[in-house]
Amino acid sequence: MRRGIFRVGAFALLVLIAFVVTGCATTVSMRYMVPAEINLASYKNLAIVTAEPYRFTATTSPDSIIRDMSGTAPYKVASGFSYGVERQIAQHLTTRVVNDMSRTDYFNLLTPPASDDVGTNLSRFKERGYDGLLSLHITDLKVEEYMYGQEDTVTIPPAVEGGEPTVVKELRHYIMQKVSISVDFVVRDTESGNTVVLKTFSNGQERSYRIEPDSKGAKEAPNLYAWLTPMVEEFSRSFAQMVAPRWVTKSVALMDNKPENPRVESAFLEAKEGSLQVALDGFLNEWKASKHVPSGYNAALILESFGRIEEALELIDEVWRHSGNRTVENRKLEMKAAWDAHQKAQQQM
Repeated sequence: MRRGIFRVGAFALLVLIAFVVTGCATTVSMRYMVPAEINLASYKNLAIVTAEPYRFTATTSPDSIIRDMSGTAPYKVASGFSYGVERQIAQHLTTRVVNDMSRTDYFNLLTPPASDDVGTNLSRFKERGYDGLLSLHITDLKVEEYMYGQEDTVTIPPAVEGGEPTVVKELRHYIMQKVSISVDFVVRDTESGNTVVLKTFSNGQERSYRIEPDSKGAKEAPNLYAWLTPMVEEFSRSFAQMVAPRWVTKSVALMDNKPENPRVESAFLEAKEGSLQVALDGFLNEWKASKHVPSGYNAALILESFGRIEEALELIDEVWRHSGNRTVENRKLEMKAAWDAHQKAQQQM
């Protein structure tokens, strides 16, 4: 469910004021909202159904025993892809998507099992007040495992102290594991049936490792479920970030007192100690009195941290026009871009 954090007016910026002292540097932190890359403002009432697992065929299903490409291995190795892993991955993906989408505080969600009970008819979701349906499809899942032999040069320590080591060729056996997965995130309009979002994520991993020889004739390869879960978790996080406005925080250092002005030393001290309003008054007074560039710049930063963005933009533009200072110009551009993005994000609310 959406929460109060998103019930904002023209500009009700939540301000995070944090000071980090690193050596002599004092930073001021300000918080902005950034817009969603994919605008789902018309689909805040969103249903999510359980992910569809990948369907293996008789020819694509991984073998239970890893094939020995060398023909010389003295043991059998069970596959790291055990029975039913594809369904476990689909369920894990569903759980993570529901959690990540819920944490955005942006959507009014209908989630499994309640959403699955509605069925597949889009009009039934519309009747329940849901404008969009998010479905998850694992469209590709490739698993490749094989064992191979390789002659390695091995140095054998001398049998007696002071003797010479022996260098021999030894046949060693290795396992190669490769896995890749692709997932489609699809949002459909429950009234028209049109697809409004189709986003595909893909990832893969491979690794080979030596089989340590021992007396056991049967071994088991590393579990590939543990490889796949971080991939689908990253897909879920990425999608949730794309479809909902979110808050970001940026910390900016105050400009040093150069050229040094003893009249604002107390303002720097107040800022370091967290007395922002007192520091702001000191910096503003000095800027108005002497056009001391660090004072004007720092006053603009504090105004920005207070959420008084229009005042901050007006002041930093004045400081830049007076000084032509590159640091002032860069911050002015960053401030304007952040404010524009924030306003765009507000429109998506």
